[in-house]
Amino acid sequence: DTARVADLISEVNALQPDMVLLLGDFLISNVIGGSFVEPDIFAPILKKLHAPLGVYTVFGNHDWIDGPETMVAAFSANNLTVLEGTAANLSWHGTAIRVIGIPDEATRRPNVKKIISELHPGDGTLTILISHNPAVYLDLEPETSVDLMAAGHTHGGQVNIPFADPVFLPTRAPLEWAYGLIETPHGPLFVTSGIGTSIFPIRFNQPPEIVMLTLEPKK
Repeated sequence: DTARVADLISEVNALQPDMVLLLGDFLISNVIGGSFVEPDIFAPILKKLHAPLGVYTVFGNHDWIDGPETMVAAFSANNLTVLEGTAANLSWHGTAIRVIGIPDEATRRPNVKKIISELHPGDGTLTILISHNPAVYLDLEPETSVDLMAAGHTHGGQVNIPFADPVFLPTRAPLEWAYGLIETPHGPLFVTSGIGTSIFPIRFNQPPEIVMLTLEPKK
């Protein structure tokens, strides 16, 4: 509920992150035992996130299935930066940083190669890609290299058999991309299990999480 979301926002702010990345699926209309919460109710809560480099988000498949117009309006009204095939260019202690948002694969069918060719010129800028579904990173050109990719969508499997890998993911991404830090030919990818559930309000052997990532200079 909204009180729990407000508590989570406080937990994130207490970590004092330099940047906050939100990876989509803020709403869903069909969780058993749950009730739909309109974007104009929870967007003002998300607005309370604080980070000196900003808060950046992408929308997930459920955000587009259940209310794209109201989502866009609510996030815009609360000055929440949504990167849908766009980029934010920043500077931090003399380091240029670029955050690129790739639209959700299932509902937006993004042309990943075109987005990257336009927004990632390979000029040495520290580059972070964010997208809801990790499968979009399968479409990167072989020569594309970035400093970090981040995604959600999988819930880490949500319900997992102990000592076994997930047997199914709602994505074309490989099963080994279900959760955690993955080394790819394009750079490191972190897939978070997120804080919620999909369809069934159950998690087993995959707890919810807030993730703090620390980027260090390449050696």
